[in-house]
Amino acid sequence: MRLVRNMSWTAFVVVVMTGLLAAAQAAAGPIKYAGAVRTVDTMRGFLVVEDVGPWVGKTETPITPRTIALSPSTEYFVAERAAQGDTGYRNDYVKARANPSEIKVGAFVSVECQPDGDQCTASKLVVVRPSEP
Repeated sequence: MRLVRNMSWTAFVVVVMTGLLAAAQAAAGPIKYAGAVRTVDTMRGFLVVEDVGPWVGKTETPITPRTIALSPSTEYFVAERAAQGDTGYRNDYVKARANPSEIKVGAFVSVECQPDGDQCTASKLVVVRPSEP
């Protein structure tokens, strides 16, 4: 009887901890990555971004490859410089809707993704084109 009670308690603790972990991930909100696209496979639904991460005060910032899942609900945008943007600043970036075909190897992207277990699924992806207007 005592063994059954201990097993039930262990199962209860596992369920509670799993629930707390899932809640913590959801509460953490989206994760943002930015960098050059190393690999893109829209047919299989993923891309790999060479995430530059935050500057850490060293000469070189470490680059971390991030595999990001793409889903039918992923929103795609292109950000380009314009002579006059929405903010009123000269040569500011303006953002327009885009298609997944805009994602090319070597393009610089900004990705907002939602953690989902051991993967991160893109909710918004912006291809940044830094050229002058």
